[in-house]
Amino acid sequence: MLKCSTCGTEQESGKFCGKCGNSITEQVESSEQTTSKQNEAAATTSSAVQSNQKTTQNESIEKVKIQSRQYWSYFIKNLKNPSHGFKEKGQQFINAIISMAILSILLGITVYYGVSQSIKAASGGFSSTVEEVLGISLFSVIFYVFIFVAASMLIVEVVLLMMSRFVNQNISFKDIVGIYGAHLSPVISLAAVTFLFYLLSANITASIMLVIVYILAIFIMPLYIICKLINEQPQKIDAFYGYIIYIVAFTIVYYIFIMVVIDTALGRFIDSLEYYL
Repeated sequence: MLKCSTCGTEQESGKFCGKCGNSITEQVESSEQTTSKQNEAAATTSSAVQSNQKTTQNESIEKVKIQSRQYWSYFIKNLKNPSHGFKEKGQQFINAIISMAILSILLGITVYYGVSQSIKAASGGFSSTVEEVLGISLFSVIFYVFIFVAASMLIVEVVLLMMSRFVNQNISFKDIVGIYGAHLSPVISLAAVTFLFYLLSANITASIMLVIVYILAIFIMPLYIICKLINEQPQKIDAFYGYIIYIVAFTIVYYIFIMVVIDTALGRFIDSLEYYL
C-alpha cells in the first residue's frame, strides 16, 4: 500500500497520487533510503560497541599479565631473600595479599587431595571420593580451609601489629602485611611440594609436611618477624620480654579463635577431616 505524502491518500499502485497528482515514487525511495541509513547507523553502533568491549577485555587481560609478571618477580625475590620484606614493608601490600590468598587456596586443595588419598587407602584402593564418603565437595573443602587459614594469618598480623606498637615501633597494619607476605614465598613453595607428594601417594610424608607448613606460617615465622621488629629500634622493654609477651598474647587470641571455630560449621568440618589426615 502506497501513501501520498502530500494529501495522505492511500493506493495500491502507481507513481502518482490519484487525488492530487503528486509523485509518490520519491516518497517510497526516501523511505527506503531512510531505512538503509538506519541500518547502517545501527551496524556502526554495534561495531563500535563490540570494538569497545574488545578493547576493555584486552586492557583487562593486559593488566592481569602485568600483575602476574610483577608477582612472579616478587615471589622469586622473596623466595631467595625473605628478609627483604623488612625493607619494602607496605610497598608490596597487594602482592602480600596475593601470597596469602595463594597459600590459603593451595592448602585447601592439598587438604582435599590428602583426604582423598587417605580415603582411597582406607577403602582398600577403591576410588571413593570425599564427596561420597563425607558428603563434602571440593569447593566446600577449599572454601572452609581458605577461611580458616586466612583468619589464622589475620590473627597473626593483628597480634604482630599490637606487639610492634607496644614496643615503640611506628608501623602500620599495611607494613605488617607486607612483611608477613614477603616471608610466605618459602612456605608456598613447601606447600606446593606437599601437594606433589600427595599426588604421588606419599601420604605419610605429605601429611607431616602439611603440618610443618602450617606451623611455619602461623607459629614459627611470626616469632622471627616479631624478634626482628623488636630489635630494629630502641624498645620500651627488653626484647626477651617482648618475645614472651607476643607468645602469650598470640596464644590467648588464637585459643579464643579455635574455641569459636569448634562451635561453628567450620569446626564440624575440621572434625570430619581429622580422621583422614
